[in-house]
Amino acid sequence: MSPLARLRCAGWVEGVTLILMLCVAVPLKYVFDAPAFVSVMGPVHGGCFSLYLVLACATIFDGTWPPRQIMRVLLAALVPFGTFLNDGLLAARMRGAAGV
Repeated sequence: MSPLARLRCAGWVEGVTLILMLCVAVPLKYVFDAPAFVSVMGPVHGGCFSLYLVLACATIFDGTWPPRQIMRVLLAALVPFGTFLNDGLLAARMRGAAGV
């Protein structure tokens, strides 16, 4: 699997864990007074977030990425659902790297 493919996969996993946190765990905690899911999903999402940042740094600091795209990839993890929105950029770079 290429570094870009790993980064795309990590972005999707990070985004899905964020959705689970925001749409399932937090409402369960505050509406139904059931904080157990947040206790589980918090560290899971934190690990996925950290993995995304590590893979992003390993992928984008190879000297071929323009500064604007580097910032976009790094900031995508900080904006809710940003990794989903950023997937198009990564897919286009994969197509370009494959010569398609």
